[in-house]
Parts: sequence; C-alpha cells; structure tokens
Amino acid sequence: MISVAHGITGGVMGVLVRHPAGALLAGILSHVALDETPHWDYRTPAHAALDLLVTALALGALGWYLSRRHRPDLVAALVAGAIGGLLPDLEVAIGYFYHQKMLFPTHSGLLPHPQVHSALGIWTQVLVVGFDLLFLWFGVR
Repeated sequence: MISVAHGITGGVMGVLVRHPAGALLAGILSHVALDETPHWDYRTPAHAALDLLVTALALGALGWYLSRRHRPDLVAALVAGAIGGLLPDLEVAIGYFYHQKMLFPTHSGLLPHPQVHSALGIWTQVLVVGFDLLFLWFGVR
C-alpha cells in the first residue's frame, strides 16, 4: 500500500477510536490489514517523496475538515492514528538505504504481503481510501 492509503486509513481508524493512544494502536493494526490486501507498491524514492507530500496534504485537509465540523477534539486522534498507520513503513524507508532485516510481520514475511502490479493493485487502494472517507464522514456526524 502507498502512504496515502496507510495514513488516511490509520487516521480514520483513530477518529473512530477517538483516543490518541488507542488511535495509534488502531493505526498500526490497520497497516497489517492493508498490507495483507492485494495492492501495488512503488519502488523509487521519488515516488515515495511524492506520496508522502500527498499524504501530508490529505491529512491536513482531513484535520481542517474536522475543525470545520466543530470537532477539533478529534484532530489528535486523527494524527495519532495516521502516525500508527505510517510508522511500520519507516523500517522500509530505512531499509532502502541500509538494507537491514525487516521486523514488522508483513514486511518480514511472517504474514502475507501480496503484490499486484496491475490496475487492480491501484484500484484496491482507491477503494480503501474511498471507504475511509465515507467512514469519516459518517463517524463525525
């Protein structure tokens, strides 16, 4: 999964949990679920940088949305959940430069991490983000 999917899913899970500590854990657990969903991953640092920029912009927009909905109390849970969703891929980024052994279960091979290098692998992520936004919209009403 790309960072946008991990960050938004973790953030939305955090908003649904509504507590920063629980949100962090929910974000990490969402990373496992998304990594086990057939998806497409990019392989270049340029794509990673662009993905992180889009992720930051998307999460900023979601934080703004929560503030506009008079729910600034949920922004901390959004951020904690997003951090949890993104945190496991930090070892992937570090491993890119230092070629270290991966520890996170879906990165080490302990759990499946199916890759689909076709349009299906991209559409699974589009659907995940779409459902995330629906859950967020209904979750803050």
